[in-house]
Amino acid sequence: MIHFDAIEHKFTMGGTTIPSVTQILKSEGWIDDRWYTEDGRKRGTNFHLATEWLDKGILDWTTVDGDNLPRLGQYENAIRELDIKMLKAEVIVHKGKLWAGIVDRFAKFQGEPTLIELKSGQSAIADKLQIIGYGCTQKVMPRLMLLYIKPTRYKMVLLGKAEILELARVWNETVHLYHWRKKWIK
Repeated sequence: MIHFDAIEHKFTMGGTTIPSVTQILKSEGWIDDRWYTEDGRKRGTNFHLATEWLDKGILDWTTVDGDNLPRLGQYENAIRELDIKMLKAEVIVHKGKLWAGIVDRFAKFQGEPTLIELKSGQSAIADKLQIIGYGCTQKVMPRLMLLYIKPTRYKMVLLGKAEILELARVWNETVHLYHWRKKWIK
């Protein structure tokens, strides 16, 4: 059974630390977090929580901070206009002891199971590799969607089958290299 420590943002299984998808991507140079700020992290955490509560129908709009209010409106527009049915939020997934992560949403889109990752920054290849990592934990690869939410608009990126196959190869090679480095480079 996998365990997630939210305070340390750490996954463990049977006493073994499991690297997260994001940790692997950072370690292998796919993510440059030099520009991340504590304010941005807090805004993102609050946004994710607000979208989860909105999906569950329990959001108190008076508790939403000013920075996230327009983003939340765009999220609501996206869900309605794209006719997405949210099923589960913030779900822990893992591939044994190789990697783990937390999928933003399990959903139905156009009648098909779909994993959705919410993003607020500029699109990057690491975003696609992140959701591929989550998709590779499933028995059957679901549809994969990135939903970029800005204060004035949203953009949906649905990965195609050929792109998924190519990115899955890159993801698996990245994981292999990460574990090889951990074993051989001290």
